[in-house]
Amino acid sequence: MIIRFIVRAFSICLALHQKQINVYKGNQLEKKINKKYNQQLVTFSPTPRFLCVCIRAYMYLFKMMLLSLRWITFISDLSWTTFSNR
Repeated sequence: MIIRFIVRAFSICLALHQKQINVYKGNQLEKKINKKYNQQLVTFSPTPRFLCVCIRAYMYLFKMMLLSLRWITFISDLSWTTFSNR
């Protein structure tokens, strides 16, 4: 279950990285078009929606990490009390 959460968070980060690459390629094309027509360069500016998605993905990853740490400590405490009571 923990592995599934890690894989899901990793795939979200990978998808966001791929989206960032696609945005960068689109901006490069836009720069070429603008340079050809009116000699003006366009700088990269991420949209607020893209930033919001990035922040939500990192918060999800952080939450899953804390949840997995809590489960690991719970299981280790459970096993420790089981063995210490014998």
